[in-house]
Amino acid sequence: MIRRSGLRAEPEVVWSRTAGPEHAAAESVTSAPDGGFVATGRVTDADGWQKLLLLKTDAEGKEVWSRYYAYAASLSASGKKVHRTQDGGFVIVGTVRSGDHGKPNDDVYLVKTDARGELEWERRFVGGGEELGQDVTEPPDGGYLIAGTYVNGSIPARAGLLIRTDSAGNERWTKRFGDPGGPIRDQL
Repeated sequence: MIRRSGLRAEPEVVWSRTAGPEHAAAESVTSAPDGGFVATGRVTDADGWQKLLLLKTDAEGKEVWSRYYAYAASLSASGKKVHRTQDGGFVIVGTVRSGDHGKPNDDVYLVKTDARGELEWERRFVGGGEELGQDVTEPPDGGYLIAGTYVNGSIPARAGLLIRTDSAGNERWTKRFGDPGGPIRDQL
């Protein structure tokens, strides 16, 4: 954890910890109600397959628990963003990859857990190309809004993707925008 004191002061390292399993990487972190933190990312097993990682620490960065999720045994998954939900749990967006390691197919992956990281539900959003989940939010009227990018066809560029779900993660609508042949836009 890094704390700043004043506008121009150098950050002060309060603590630094390594947490989680071997061969893991974190992509996003959020605060937990108890003062600890929850991070998401991926963990790679001995066969090279990845699982989405959800890791809870206490306020000092010591691991409390870790959970792993994969949509199916033959798919790799990774988490990109984690957010606390209004019910006290967590929602994680990321990507699930199918196909062989040489020619993968990526789809948006949405995971909802309770406050202890226990799986409540998971959803895979299959499109016509490569779709990557980048961020998720919980709008005031319920459900979730996923932001991401997609590539349709063989053009190596990305365009925008929005997916709106109900509170159970069921798709309400999907909007694609921008030109997949235009410049890469990783932030929406």
